[in-house]
Amino acid sequence: MAAIDQDSPVPAGEWTHSHEEDDDEILVYRPAATFPFPPTRGGRDSLRVRDDGTIVTLTPGPDDRPRPTGIRDIGDTSALRVVEVNPEILKVRRP
Repeated sequence: MAAIDQDSPVPAGEWTHSHEEDDDEILVYRPAATFPFPPTRGGRDSLRVRDDGTIVTLTPGPDDRPRPTGIRDIGDTSALRVVEVNPEILKVRRP
């Protein structure tokens, strides 16, 4: 778990990695419940943002259901480097 480092809080809920929208420096996440993700063979990582501002990193388990893994894709930092956030998109700088 990690605290979110930014002025605008990330809305609580589950954010799923939309790797098709990434670029060299930015990872893009979309709301898991409402965004129409295209199919992918590799599964998708997610961030679960709690009401208190902490996050849990999730990856697909053996049965493709998300499983908590701690901080993984965003590195061993204690905070996300958020570059853009609104109810429809979360963009974080790669570590």
